[in-house]
Amino acid sequence: MAYIHTDGNYATLDLDQDPDEIGADMIRHRPSSIKHLATTSGFSEQQLKILYRGFKQECPNGFLTENRLKNVLTQLFPFGDTSAYTKNLWRAINPSGLTLLSFEDFLASLTVLLLGSSEDKIMWVFNLYDTDQDGCINVNDLGKTIEAIQDLIKPANGTNDNVEPFESAFRRSLSRLDADRDGVISREEFFRYMKRRDIEEILTSFDVNLITTAR
Repeated sequence: MAYIHTDGNYATLDLDQDPDEIGADMIRHRPSSIKHLATTSGFSEQQLKILYRGFKQECPNGFLTENRLKNVLTQLFPFGDTSAYTKNLWRAINPSGLTLLSFEDFLASLTVLLLGSSEDKIMWVFNLYDTDQDGCINVNDLGKTIEAIQDLIKPANGTNDNVEPFESAFRRSLSRLDADRDGVISREEFFRYMKRRDIEEILTSFDVNLITTAR
């Protein structure tokens, strides 16, 4: 069994049943009013209407699932392999490990990415890289994340001369982030490096076409 979050309450979902195949009549979520969300999220009512219209189009029963997220990324990157990046992104936008995400749950991540402080955004990126969620980025985490991003952005012919080879990208990233050269990137090291860069520029590395129309 798994827990799903709806209207502030938790219900159970049988994991033997694919959540994407659950009938709309069996489980449907309608978010809080736009006016209420505008007072709690920081987004304007107009921005929220645009966001919800896109969310509803992809998630007609009011819940986002990992498979639906993968479908969206596949539409955005039709020639890439979205499998690994989907898992990383799903974990980053779903820190509670829910099976289904409501619009309000999804909005919480968007608030960090679009309206959060630099520290909040850096922490979000750190969690995206920390694939095993142990509080640091080891060489395995870093390698998996770089590989997932490179798989995502493959062009139609399968090769991209503009993309740095994996080994080179890995060594360069490790060298820049691992200040004490112990093979592990701590939160402090990650924050120090990211603070020297423009976090908005960094976030363009992670396609957010789902949400940028609200800007």
